[in-house]
Amino acid sequence: MNKSVKKTFSLILKVCLLTTLIIIGVIVIIVVTAKIEESIPKKIDSKTNDNYEVVLYAKGSPIWPFGPQDGKVVLSNQSGKIYEVDFTLHNDGKIMDEGNWKVDWKEDRVIVTIIGEEQSDQNIVMYYED
Repeated sequence: MNKSVKKTFSLILKVCLLTTLIIIGVIVIIVVTAKIEESIPKKIDSKTNDNYEVVLYAKGSPIWPFGPQDGKVVLSNQSGKIYEVDFTLHNDGKIMDEGNWKVDWKEDRVIVTIIGEEQSDQNIVMYYED
């Protein structure tokens, strides 16, 4: 091979290597970003009474294809968080929404009922003081 062919081949090889590294880098950034976003709890709904708020959060997505989804319920007042309870929703692989819970305010507590298609209703009782 003459020198110009070797230079051209070397340049093509460097461009291909650089392009491959850029593509791999972009894929890594997309995967890492998706994992970070997936780990951030997403607010689904909230309910309030005079002094307190209870919030339903989804953590991640349902496990594919028909698996459960993790979530949490947080009770807070103006001073901050009082309780945080984690749970797993069995809802036939469907994404958590406002229909997956019911809130019943009592004098000294709130009863949150988690409702899923593939589970018995799950009651979470959180006490507070007025």
